[in-house]
Amino acid sequence: MEWNVEAFRQHCVRLDLPDTSVFLSSLELKNRRTRFYGRLAKDVWKDYYLSKNGKIKFSEESFGEAIFAYESHVESSLYSLYSMADIMAQIINSVALSEKFPEDAVTLSKVSRRINHENKVHQVIDAIQQMKNSDEFRFVAGFVNVLKHRKMVEAYVKLQFDKRDENIFGISFRGFEYGEEIYPSVLMDLIINEITEEFIDRLIYIGTMMNDYLEKSLNCQNKLPAE
Repeated sequence: MEWNVEAFRQHCVRLDLPDTSVFLSSLELKNRRTRFYGRLAKDVWKDYYLSKNGKIKFSEESFGEAIFAYESHVESSLYSLYSMADIMAQIINSVALSEKFPEDAVTLSKVSRRINHENKVHQVIDAIQQMKNSDEFRFVAGFVNVLKHRKMVEAYVKLQFDKRDENIFGISFRGFEYGEEIYPSVLMDLIINEITEEFIDRLIYIGTMMNDYLEKSLNCQNKLPAE
């Protein structure tokens, strides 16, 4: 799935809406950083594993350093990922709400409630709600807020064999609590791959629904009689 950002820009110009170029550039930059840190995490662990020819000694200092680097890159990736939701909220605030909220007070939850209160842009409301209710968004939001306001989420090595004799080896974050939610432990590889991709796909869907909303606004504008 892709968001046609150029079409979004053109719709905004034709409807004389606020310029969101800064936010769009920031969104792309955060996307690149998210993926950059994800690649660094993968490379750190891959390089360490290859350097040991698959023979890992948990007691070695190099093993602890590899875990520390891997964990740090995953955390950095999640920080950038979560900020993408706030940047999308800034775009919605500018385009759909005529900048009703000051920039430093914008969140996805606030713009969602405001749009819902004004009873418009239904497709955008639905897209935002789908994202906010998703397991991926709740996990990322909980994880980042725990790190920002409380404590570290502990990392550990996971090694297990299931009933099919398939081994699972990797670095995981332990489970944690945030608000009333309890989150189970999760492999960092799962965060880098599936959780990140699903999170970004949901943001893209919001952007696509914004395009649909603006296109309908243009069609309505074109149907108005000339003065």
